[in-house]
Amino acid sequence: MQDYARHNYLLMGTDPALSLLMARRYISTADVDVLRRTLLLAGADSSRLEEMFVRDYSPDDLKSRNVILVGSKRGNP
Repeated sequence: MQDYARHNYLLMGTDPALSLLMARRYISTADVDVLRRTLLLAGADSSRLEEMFVRDYSPDDLKSRNVILVGSKRGNP
């Protein structure tokens, strides 16, 4: 868990193909649709919302911010 929180998992792979996959950012069309609908519901307040990839989110952010996790159970255990 500490390696994940510190993003050390990106440095662990020695295989170039694995490193390339680890650095990519994937998002499903279903997740994009949820984000789009959330922004529409927020209306004028949508500027207060910030979308982030889970890899960029730190455990410390949970202490100081509200959060909505979007994704499948496999993607967000």
